[in-house]
Parts: sequence; structure tokens; C-alpha cells
Amino acid sequence: MASIVARGDRWQIQWMSWDHKRASRTVPGSYADAKAIAASLETEAARIRAGVSLPGSDRTVGEWVKEFLAARQTCDAKRERSYFRRHVLPQFQDRKLDSIEPIEVERWLRWLFAKKLSATSVRNIAVYFRVAYNRARGLGLCKKNPFDGVQLPEANVRAVQVLTPEEVRAILALPRSTLADYAAVLVCACRDGEARALRWECVRWQDHYLVIARQARGGGGAGGPDRRTKGKEVHHAPLPEVLAKILRERWERAGRPEMGWVFPGSRQRAGDSMGRVNYDSFQALMRQAGIARHVWPHLLRHTSNSAIVAVLGLEHGQRALGHADRRTTEKYTHLSPDLFARPSADALDAYVARPRQTELFAGPVVNRALTPSAASAAAASAPQDHSGKAPF
Repeated sequence: MASIVARGDRWQIQWMSWDHKRASRTVPGSYADAKAIAASLETEAARIRAGVSLPGSDRTVGEWVKEFLAARQTCDAKRERSYFRRHVLPQFQDRKLDSIEPIEVERWLRWLFAKKLSATSVRNIAVYFRVAYNRARGLGLCKKNPFDGVQLPEANVRAVQVLTPEEVRAILALPRSTLADYAAVLVCACRDGEARALRWECVRWQDHYLVIARQARGGGGAGGPDRRTKGKEVHHAPLPEVLAKILRERWERAGRPEMGWVFPGSRQRAGDSMGRVNYDSFQALMRQAGIARHVWPHLLRHTSNSAIVAVLGLEHGQRALGHADRRTTEKYTHLSPDLFARPSADALDAYVARPRQTELFAGPVVNRALTPSAASAAAASAPQDHSGKAPF
């Protein structure tokens, strides 16, 4: 029996596909429309299992891609459409879904490289195409995924960029507002979704850390935060003194609440957190801080990550940042621990207090992947004074 669950203004349908696997699909419209679609999906799955019809017997790649993209509601939807239009459909538009073999996928990957695309771009395009095939197989439109067993190219390692100490000081010195306070949390502690889902009961003033337990959905708004963090676990982010001062002032202005959102949304009766920040508003805030170069919200997190890892070392830095994979933390090992005077929650305070270091921190910073021996040496060289009560 299919289940139908509301997801904002859309409906998520879950049912048992023709190959006895759980399948999911999100559709717009009313509940009656979703119910009718669920019934048709179950009927089609039953017909395929009974051998009445063959999955994907008449569906072409072009037809399925059009339907797949129409149902996609992601922040990268425009990029996905461009990838399929420019790189997938010219080769496979009129092919039947079940007619494509793995050897043809490998030839297609070589064709993409011949177009002078980078390994990262080729991998991204292939991943989107593979996701479309996985969805088609889940819906019973094809029996196989031609990407099974195909080795995708490794993505190029991107250089990590950070703000200079002068730029961090400028952001923290902005006139206090919701957007300025949000930027301060990003540059000091956590990700965009985690900042928007931050609650007052998660701010541990005396212990100098933030409890990061949830993250807001991509668009924020209706429903508030409903997802676990990216690392799937609750973690504790250091609370620098510069951020503690800003949050305490915000807490005083809010009437010293014991619970509730640090950044509440406009729909208070629904208990919503703040929605995703408008790009133009964020760029205007950066210009107000005197930062002329392009700055995106996650760049602010790169700055605090780099400071924390430089001071705490890889092991403690991974736990403080909530990274499930150690290799993710290794991207932030480009700052020397010698540049910082104080450990733990004071990492960003020490970074901001540094004199001009533009020759060290401006622009892209070359990432250096650590070997196991180098990683151990870096962790051993980091200050080990963990006198604070933060559990990392």
C-alpha cells in the first residue's frame, strides 16, 4: 500500500516498485491528485511483476529526462537542465532506456573529456545522469542502470579559500542586524543550515560551545528544521568570545528567552526558523563591510574551519566540525598552528587578533593533503591545552 506524506506544498509518494524495492516520488497538486498518481504507480508495478508489460520498453532517454527534470526541486535545477541539454541528450536522446550498455557510457565519458571538460565537471554530469537512471529503475521504467560497474573520474581537489583577518574583523564590526548576526555565526561556528536552525537552548555560554543538532531545510520556511546535520551526528562547535558577545547582545534584545530560534522566521505562528538568505542581500552586506571580492556564505565557514583545525589538530578538529570523513577535515590543514596563540574556543579570536597576514591568507590557499605520518605530526604539534569544558 502506497503512503502519501505532505512535504510543504507537494506530496511525497512511497510505494513498492516492480523489483520489490521501496521507491519514492514527490509530486505537486492536491491530495486527490497524489492519490491517483500513487494508484497508477502501484498498478504499473503490479503489471510489470506479473509480466504484463516490460519496464522501459517504449521510454526513450529524452522522454524520461524531461519528466525527471520536471519533478526535480533542487537548488541546482538550472545546472542540471544545462548538463542534460548540452552533454547528455546530444548522445542519447532517442535511445531506449534499456538499450544503453556500460561500454557506451565509458565511450560517452571519453567524449566529454574530448570536449576539454575538467574531471570534476565530467564526474558531476555523470552523477546527474546516474541519478536519473536510478530513479527510472526505481519506477520500473528500466531493468538495469548502465552506470553499474563504470568507474567515474575522480573530482579535482578544490583549493580552500578563507577570509583575511581584516575581512573577518569587518564582518564582526558590522552594525547589528539579523543578517549581520547570521554572518557572524557562519564565520565563527557552523554551516548555513545549522546557523538557521540554531536554538537558544543550544548556546552553552559558560562552557563556550554550541550544540549543533539539526539543520534547516534548503529553503527554510514551512516546517522549520527537519533534518539531521550533514555529519548525521550531534556535535559541539567552539564558541569564540567575539561570537559570544554578539549572540549575548542579540539574546538581550530578544528578551532573554530560554528557548526558541536564534534566527526566527517571519511566520512565527508556525514556529518557523529563518529561510535561506537572499543572495543579493548577502552581497550587499559584504560590500557594507568593505569586501569587494565575491564572497559566498560557505566561504565564511571555511575561515572558522581552518582556524579550528590549525589549533586543535585533525582529530579534535574533525569532532568539533562534525565531519564524518577525516579527508574532509584534511582540506583545512593549510594554516600553521604557530600562527595562533590560544587553543580551543579562542581559535578564531586568535586569528582575528593577528596583525596583517594578507600574504598568508588572501585569495585561494593551496590545499596540501596530509600523509598519515604528516597528519600525526600536525596533530601532535597542535596545542593540547583543553582546559575548557567543551566536549571535544
